[in-house]
Amino acid sequence: VLGRASDTAFTISYASAESLRTLQAGVPLVDQPLTAGTYAWYRLWVGSASAGLTVAVTGRGDVDLYFSYTHERPQEASHAYEHKAAGRNNCQTVDCGMTISGGDAIHIPAGDPDTCAGTPPPCLAYIGVTSAENTSFTLLVSTDASDRPTRLIDGVAVAGAVTAAGNYRYYTFSVSADASATEAGGAPVAPSVSLSVTPVSGDPDLYVLGPLSPTDERKPDRSKGGCEGAVVPPPGCGWSARSVGASAEALVLRPANASACLPSCAYAVAVYAFSPTAFSITAVSEAAALALALGVPALGAVSGGGVRRYSLRMSRAGAPTAVVLTPFSGNPTLFARFGGPALFSNGSVAEEGVYMSGAPLGIEVLELPPPPAGCGDADEGCVLRLAVRGETASTFSLLATEPNAADAVAL
Repeated sequence: VLGRASDTAFTISYASAESLRTLQAGVPLVDQPLTAGTYAWYRLWVGSASAGLTVAVTGRGDVDLYFSYTHERPQEASHAYEHKAAGRNNCQTVDCGMTISGGDAIHIPAGDPDTCAGTPPPCLAYIGVTSAENTSFTLLVSTDASDRPTRLIDGVAVAGAVTAAGNYRYYTFSVSADASATEAGGAPVAPSVSLSVTPVSGDPDLYVLGPLSPTDERKPDRSKGGCEGAVVPPPGCGWSARSVGASAEALVLRPANASACLPSCAYAVAVYAFSPTAFSITAVSEAAALALALGVPALGAVSGGGVRRYSLRMSRAGAPTAVVLTPFSGNPTLFARFGGPALFSNGSVAEEGVYMSGAPLGIEVLELPPPPAGCGDADEGCVLRLAVRGETASTFSLLATEPNAADAVAL
């Protein structure tokens, strides 16, 4: 290579009819032709296991994806692959349907012990793409150095984003059973957690694995299938609870055996991008109250007989407040009180000063009087305490507004 200038930059590549094309992370291969029943194979240099790796393929037809560290031409025949995504054809290895919008994806999380077939990186990985029909496809490899879990704080919303379809954002949340709280027969009360994901854009899906011991570092994996109802997720389980709707997601987590959370247990949480997405995620235990903002709806979930708590600090003395509870499923009931809690821990109603919706079913609205005159930031009487009790297991949204305020409600 002869450069005409002293600082020339260039890329050089070589290919023969028998060689595999080498992929580069972040550089898509666009409109690759593929004949029905044939494969296109590629290779990828894996430099370390410290970042998550996602391989995504999208196409006009049914395009399937195979991945291997040991087979140079991964394919369905002879089970010559370690990972497979064939969303439209096989619901046993993916979550019943296309794994991403318009195609399939395989994700290898950071720190995966099977990276490079268990040997220390670097190594080569191999990718196979096939289709049952003549088509063309786009193939993209992406890496994510932020693939490590983020710890969720009880009742605090956290903003997140997943820029590549087929990728995950991971979280952890810990909860402890109250050893002093017992059910009939003296058994400890299993702690309940409400987990919600509210999309800003795109389509996030929610997967949870747990309860786990605090030292268990497993992550949810939608491709491994679920184990709903297990007291503790067994090895090989990809998720123990999921919410995979087309918009907002909500789950109530309560271990089948409260002793699994003595002294504490952990939940591994994953937000999966069916399409590139931005969102907020919140985990709220029964003991915590989620802070509401005027005009901003909050997504929630509650188990049958359970209680979800919220608080709203009134910014203007003399301003009335309307609180709207919109159920998506089940039958939740809304309570409110200034200052103290509206409901006790056992779900019973406080003795005085409680406002309760009279609607037996459907949307519930509480129109509340202004808080006491002279409210200050440190005055507990200016805080509106809200509680949603699940008459049955329910999902809902909660919105607080000042009816005469000029601000528009956030949608």
